[in-house]
Amino acid sequence: SAASDVYKSQEWTRLNEELTKIASQYKDIVIIGSGGNINKLYKLAKSKNEEDNSFSVNELSRMYHLLKPLSVEERMKKYDLKPDRADVIIPASEIFLTVASLTGAKKIVVPVIGVADGIIDGLFEADRDDKGEE
Repeated sequence: SAASDVYKSQEWTRLNEELTKIASQYKDIVIIGSGGNINKLYKLAKSKNEEDNSFSVNELSRMYHLLKPLSVEERMKKYDLKPDRADVIIPASEIFLTVASLTGAKKIVVPVIGVADGIIDGLFEADRDDKGEE
């Protein structure tokens, strides 16, 4: 709908402004990606650093340009993607590439632990520290 398009446009403008502001305050920004899309893209990446679970924005861009022209069915077959992943991996890539472009980031780190698991792990460690356990 027209209203949702306006909302999307406003959100992209806000994202652009916020990230441009952040980029002006920091040097050598590295993106930390979490979630199913970036995890799958990392797994599909041909060129990646497995020591720190990272890959370059250039590698993400290369994969994006390989995946974008394919139909959802072709992505599913060629890259063994589930239907819901094959559908959303392109807009997800566009978001990561936009963030990288606006911040000047050259690298994306993809932790093996998800956000929710990381929060639980942090709470567990804080509780252990409070009890003096090692």
